[in-house]
Amino acid sequence: MKFFLLFREHAVRTFCEKYFREHSIRPEVVMEFPSNITCCRMAASVMGAAIIPRLTAEMTDAGNKTELFSLDDEPVTWEVRAFFRKGAYIGEPEHELITMAGEIFSA
Repeated sequence: MKFFLLFREHAVRTFCEKYFREHSIRPEVVMEFPSNITCCRMAASVMGAAIIPRLTAEMTDAGNKTELFSLDDEPVTWEVRAFFRKGAYIGEPEHELITMAGEIFSA
């Protein structure tokens, strides 16, 4: 099977490499991309498979065009944090964005 994968610098790609090693999988990597959404769109075009975060599939509505599978019984997770300079002013829009992101990534 042909795969569309993220660039090696991505955390998802690190997971993929480890998963492939542990399961003795030698994927045929057709192309690498900097974007989860691009990988998702390529897979939706029926040109191969992509390993992307569930949130990306939901945001791009890929479930209507593709079959989605989980690679593990337990989802792979990592902490997502917002950083800003100490003492910096955070306005209402920034505060709302951080709150929304927290709600999305905590779901």
